[in-house]
Amino acid sequence: MIRKSILIAAGLAMLAMYSSCSKVIDGVGVSIGMQSTTIDFVIPVITTTDDTSFAAFNTFLNIDSIIRASSSFSANNIKSAKISSATVELIDGDDVNNWGALQSYKFTFASDNKPGMITVVQNDNNPDDGALKVSLPVDKSMELKDYFKANNLSYNLIGRMRRTTTKELHCHALIKYTVKVGLNV
Repeated sequence: MIRKSILIAAGLAMLAMYSSCSKVIDGVGVSIGMQSTTIDFVIPVITTTDDTSFAAFNTFLNIDSIIRASSSFSANNIKSAKISSATVELIDGDDVNNWGALQSYKFTFASDNKPGMITVVQNDNNPDDGALKVSLPVDKSMELKDYFKANNLSYNLIGRMRRTTTKELHCHALIKYTVKVGLNV
C-alpha cells in the first residue's frame, strides 16, 4: 500500500515537473519583426467591373537568415508568423485612377511550400475617397507559420471595380510580419 502511494506521488510529481518545464520552454523565445523589401507591381488598365485578378507579385524573404541575425534561433524554431501590416501606394494615380475605383478587393497569399492561395486581406466596402495610398485591413490573427518555411512569398490582388481605369497603375507595396521563434519541445 505504501509502495503504491509512493509510486502515485512520484508519478504526479513527474507530471507536475513536465508541465512546468513545458511552460518554461514555451516562454523561451523572441518576437522578430520582418518586412518585405518594397514590392513593385503594375495594375493594368481595367476595362471591366466584374471580379478580376489585377496583379500577382512575389517577394523573396530570407526568413532563416533574418531569424539567425536577430536571435540564436532558426526558421526551424518558428512558433508563429502573422502579417502585422501592409500598405500599397499607387505611384502614378490621379483623380480617376485611384483606390476609390475599387469597390472591393482582397489579397491572397501563398509560398513555395504551401502553394494554395489563402485570403489575408479583404475589404468588401472600399470607400470612394480618391486615396493613392492605403493601409490594408490585414487579418492580424491569421496564422501563417507553415507558409514561412519557404523564402518565396506570393500575393495576388483580386477585386471588383466601381469604375474602370484609364491607365496602368504602378504600385509599391510594403508588408510587415511578426514572427515568433522559440525552443522546440
